[in-house]
Amino acid sequence: MSPENQKLTFEASAYLQRLLGRELISTEELAVVELVKNAYDSGAERVVVTIQPQTDREPGEIIIRDDGQGMSLSALRRIFMFAGYSERPDEVENARRIPTGEKGIGRFAADKLGHEISVTTKTADAQQALRVEINWDLFESRKKKFNEIRVPYRTVGASEIRGNKSGTILRVTRLRARWDRRKLEALRKSLQDLLDPRNPPTDFQIELQVPGAVALTGVISPRQLAEPDINVTFSIQRGGKVRRALLAPDLKLKENTDNAGSSADTSLLVGLRGQLAYFLKKPNKSQTAGSVPSVRLYRDGFRVEPFGQDWLGVAEKKARRAGHAHVVPSHLFGFISISRKRQEELRHTTSRETLIDNESLQALVTFLREQLSYLENHIKTVVTEPRWKESKVRQAADFERARFQTLGIMSVGLAHELRQPLQMIRSEADNIRERLENLGVKDNQIRESQQSIDSNVERIDRNIQNIARISSGSTENVEQIELANFAREQCDLLRPRCNALGIALKAKLSNKHPAQINVMTVTTVMLNLIQNAIDALETQEGNHHKEISVVLTKVKNNHVIEVSDNGPGIDDDVRENIFRQFASKKTGGWGVGLYNCNLLVKSHGGSITFKSKRGGTTFRVELPDSYRG
Repeated sequence: MSPENQKLTFEASAYLQRLLGRELISTEELAVVELVKNAYDSGAERVVVTIQPQTDREPGEIIIRDDGQGMSLSALRRIFMFAGYSERPDEVENARRIPTGEKGIGRFAADKLGHEISVTTKTADAQQALRVEINWDLFESRKKKFNEIRVPYRTVGASEIRGNKSGTILRVTRLRARWDRRKLEALRKSLQDLLDPRNPPTDFQIELQVPGAVALTGVISPRQLAEPDINVTFSIQRGGKVRRALLAPDLKLKENTDNAGSSADTSLLVGLRGQLAYFLKKPNKSQTAGSVPSVRLYRDGFRVEPFGQDWLGVAEKKARRAGHAHVVPSHLFGFISISRKRQEELRHTTSRETLIDNESLQALVTFLREQLSYLENHIKTVVTEPRWKESKVRQAADFERARFQTLGIMSVGLAHELRQPLQMIRSEADNIRERLENLGVKDNQIRESQQSIDSNVERIDRNIQNIARISSGSTENVEQIELANFAREQCDLLRPRCNALGIALKAKLSNKHPAQINVMTVTTVMLNLIQNAIDALETQEGNHHKEISVVLTKVKNNHVIEVSDNGPGIDDDVRENIFRQFASKKTGGWGVGLYNCNLLVKSHGGSITFKSKRGGTTFRVELPDSYRG
């Protein structure tokens, strides 16, 4: 025979069984899931998984019983004993059920569970059942060939199969792992998560039985979510057309799109259906039935693993944004349904723990990330940005509160330190007056000076009391005040500085102006606006008359405060951003005064506006009466 006609053939070591079964399947729970899926593929309507944990008295065993079509001897030889062979792909088009298996190695998952397995099986027309006894330890040899391991079988009575009809019983013994409470709970959760909660198989039931553990025993049902705050559903129709809907009743959101755009090749995903369920607050276990937050993929009603828990990069995105992402991973639950018939290229790797990377998978990931972006945009617009603005308002209120508290603390000490020398000045002035009278000295200039000393001492004392009273206030509470008198006091605080700078501060206030209002907000706003007007006039060149006016009126239920100056006006490049943080152009200015004023006024349901031109600026503040927060 010529060398070019000579051929080689592969031989498989018996050790291949260990690689396919025990080492390829990552956990015992996954091994049970694989065997349950095999029962589904056999046409079973019911499968019962019984776990008898190992004890000091009991060796322990796992029994998986189904009422499927069973296997004949020829089927055992042709399929069960043929590693890597499966007829499931050929059955997809005409099968009553779309099979979950395709690689012909799921049966070897039993090696992960125990050293030995007994397979008892019967078809509907058979008079007897078949029993195959497999000792996986015989496959440990790397020197023996796979087909050199002889597996005994025999016939047993038909009564071995419950009801004498058809089905298969897998009995795994000499268990490799100890099935404690934690592992049993993990198995139950894995079986629950196996089924698509939106579209579970209607003709297939899984039951778990754990002798002595009532809480773990019973029919397995998929875990159902409570109604989310935001629900996005989508599907891909013929021709790749995307239909999408968003519903958030509490946020008053409802949107339907019959042809949503996508950069993905949706023609590869026709038939896909999905849901993104989002909770604004982290849901508790009763709302999620203990489900782990994630976007899950289901094929024909059964869960499949794409490639990792964060396969769409939701948590990664949050990490990149230092935790400030609009979509919080622990609030998101997704359910994506695909079909083996329609998305045949979305196939698993042999390990079952990832999908094969190809064009269809890339289209799937791109499309789903677009749906997440759609959800994120709505959360950003309706939820997080308003909350961030509200947080800024609270921060501004906290800033003002802290500032006034500091002022209050200082004013207490200041009042104590100033009142003693003030009292001494007043006492010495009285002594001087009395001494002059005793000496018979009468002088008009001396008398006027004494009166000036008395009035200024009283003014200092009054201002100290005013500062202490203002600084002890709150940025949240409202109280009944005489607003005209209160505004007059604020003007009096700054009038001495105005006089020193040659600025006329005029207050046009009524005699009575009762108001139910937040004192701290009025204080902060008036002092900032008057101070800004003083700064504007102080830097203005020329000797023209400088004037600031404060006007208080009431329009319907709103108290209106207007502060005007005849200064140079506000520069054009400042006007647009004047209420934003750090917008000031003043030397040494922080640029937070008007920013905080705006936040405080808005937090109390009011508004602040301005008009400015060369020759003057007017700020107008409206605050509602009886604001209750």
